[in-house]
Amino acid sequence: MQNHWAKASILAATKRNIFKGYVDGTFRPNAPVTRAEFAAIISVALPKQLSSRPGIRFTDVPANHWAAKAIAEAYQTKYLSGYPNSLFKPNELILRVQAIAALASGLNYGVTIDPINTVKKYYSDFGQIPSYATSAIAAATEKRIIVNYPDIKSLQPNQNATRGRSLSGFSQ
Repeated sequence: MQNHWAKASILAATKRNIFKGYVDGTFRPNAPVTRAEFAAIISVALPKQLSSRPGIRFTDVPANHWAAKAIAEAYQTKYLSGYPNSLFKPNELILRVQAIAALASGLNYGVTIDPINTVKKYYSDFGQIPSYATSAIAAATEKRIIVNYPDIKSLQPNQNATRGRSLSGFSQ
């Protein structure tokens, strides 16, 4: 982590107990984040929201799963949704576009101007943004919660979210 571009944000986030390193003393900022890990980050990093939908029992999240409580909270507060057949897929890696859309949804961010024009204006790879996420990405862009490095015009929406990149937005 010594030369990682998000080192200051990572240190600030770990100081606030948003994220912890591994037992071997490493942080692994380039490691991808699973849906369960993202739910746990949300649970700690963001202000508690009121439940806006009833709970659901995900068949692939046993009650003793390490992130079961965080997953339930993330679902009830509309940060994350499940998949058909009552699945959550806690071990699936979360893409940047999914993580950003989750934040915009849970924080109730809405767009104030045309979302298509916003993503075209700010991101050279806007064509890679799935249509379901265009408004959420535009809203998150308006709120300035998206961190792109090294190229601020490159969203890289379909790349896996990483531990370092995920935290850089939370520590600001």
